[in-house]
Amino acid sequence: MKKLLLSVLAMSALQGCVNRVGDFTVASTKNIDIKSEAHRVDTRRRVQGRDVIHIISFIPTGMYPSMKEAMDNAIEKAPGAVALSDVTVKRGVWYIH
Repeated sequence: MKKLLLSVLAMSALQGCVNRVGDFTVASTKNIDIKSEAHRVDTRRRVQGRDVIHIISFIPTGMYPSMKEAMDNAIEKAPGAVALSDVTVKRGVWYIH
């Protein structure tokens, strides 16, 4: 019974959620020429970009997480990439009470 009570207390102390913001066929923060046929799509490699702010004792370390920064981080992980395809944007938060 004590283990169950401790698990419930631990789960109530750690709370979070993730919301899907949107899905995009193609997304980029770079200037690209869409008429050029020089672009390639690499479907074998998946990349993930993040932009994070921390809240310490109710004081945020930044304004807001930026989708542009997260997208730039993901594009930089694939050498030579200028855009992302089949993009899913999620926003997540978690707290320790």
